Amino acid sequence: MQWSENRRDAVIWSGFAVLAIVSLLGWKYGRDLVASSQGKAAAAELLIDPSSAMFRKVRVVRENGGAVVCGEINGKNHVGAYTGFRKFWAKGEQGMIQPPPGSGELQTLSWSIFADSCEE
Repeated sequence: MQWSENRRDAVIWSGFAVLAIVSLLGWKYGRDLVASSQGKAAAAELLIDPSSAMFRKVRVVRENGGAVVCGEINGKNHVGAYTGFRKFWAKGEQGMIQPPPGSGELQTLSWSIFADSCEE
């Protein structure tokens, strides 16, 4: 009888441990999913045609209690042609797309300051 009760207790505690781990992983995944959606929306709004946004290599970087979303975005220009993938950075509802080569010094400087958290 004693062995049976010990085994039952072990199974119960194992179940609690598994439940706790799954809950924590689900919470983290859920937070990252929300951050990713917000970041992609913020970056898409910077495009001429936000509904044309295509994303790749999207990831969430946690820093200082917040989330920074990094990746690459492609969108259509005024003529309706895709311009090619460029890096983007977003935090909350604010985003920035890497300026194309030959852009002004201020744009390039701004990008280099904010994009540091996205460097691998």
